[in-house]
Amino acid sequence: MVSANLNFVAFAPDALFPLGGYPGDEDKAREAFQKLDQAKTREDFIAAADWLKSRPETSGKLGAVGFCYGGGMVNFLATRVPDLAAGVAFYGSAPTLEDVPKIKAAMLIQSAEVDERINATCLTREPIARRAGLKVRTTTFGEMVCVKLTGAHSSGAFSWRSTNERSAT
Repeated sequence: MVSANLNFVAFAPDALFPLGGYPGDEDKAREAFQKLDQAKTREDFIAAADWLKSRPETSGKLGAVGFCYGGGMVNFLATRVPDLAAGVAFYGSAPTLEDVPKIKAAMLIQSAEVDERINATCLTREPIARRAGLKVRTTTFGEMVCVKLTGAHSSGAFSWRSTNERSAT
């Protein structure tokens, strides 16, 4: 855990810790993720979120960022941690259709334009999210598809800028 004078605390749990930790090689990591007890790992991440929110050096406000397996974990946490303020998922598996309406956090979900497995689940969640009252915006930046889900209680948590606007700031 790292605390800075920037009013946030960063905590990076290693999902592969029960199997000896991240092996330092992406191919070996992909193999290791298949061996995890997924239910236990999800519960561990919920416990980590609860622990982090309770720490005296934090405000209790929580956000999550993850890539690949971690992106899927961010999406999962958004459905199970009701007071998650914001989440950024890079290439993560989408939550189940029935869980999408549980999302209250502002979410920025990013996946490759050509990623059949992830896009088959992620982009099909848009109509469900809309029916649940979430604001949804999908944008393509080159090969990146960005889906922004903004919960009613947390709009404006992320600044949505095009590539040109981002380079001008």
